[in-house]
Amino acid sequence: MTDASNASQVKDKLEQLHKAFGEFTRAHVAYHDRLENLHDIAESDEYFKSVEQSQGRLAGEISH
Repeated sequence: MTDASNASQVKDKLEQLHKAFGEFTRAHVAYHDRLENLHDIAESDEYFKSVEQSQGRLAGEISH
């Protein structure tokens, strides 16, 4: 990420990250919709939030 000659490669990786997170989100929603136990639902929400925050930080760092 620090070598400007790799800009197109970094851009490609960022696009892959966004695609992977989109796929993760769809899978998470499908899984989450099947949960019935309130504890499991809350745990699933927390997990998703932590992954979303990590992805956001990484995407921001890459974009910067």
